Amino acid sequence: MVRPICENPPGIAPVRIIVAVLVALAATPANAIEGFYHGDGKDRGGTGLKWQLYAKVEPTSRGRYKVRLVTTAENCTGVEEGIGALQGKKLVIGHKALNTSWNASPCRLTLSFNGRSLLVKEQGYLTCEHGAQCTFDGVLIRAK
Repeated sequence: MVRPICENPPGIAPVRIIVAVLVALAATPANAIEGFYHGDGKDRGGTGLKWQLYAKVEPTSRGRYKVRLVTTAENCTGVEEGIGALQGKKLVIGHKALNTSWNASPCRLTLSFNGRSLLVKEQGYLTCEHGAQCTFDGVLIRAK
């Protein structure tokens, strides 16, 4: 019996399907935000101070990510951690004011992902965990 040229040999079709599924899973958007990020801080008070920002983004469960942000300057450090759900290209983490005796807004960090870049916008400046000379505001780039 002569087989047509376009017919797959036995066992090849299932292998192609498995490879196609693995390639599709590796290219999902969820994997696109995972990783380490680094960038320069945005001068909030016009002091001319420069600081560094670091972020680690890793998945915890379906559509949720653990984020650890670190800010550091000459006389300033800060760390914020949280878990948030990715909504489109944004993820929000934060916490309520630790000192409830004063009426401060909660710390809220909005992370906006765009390709390899990450824009961090801080709200609730007085309640986020860092010194007075730096913030978490800035643009970070994902390491390769």
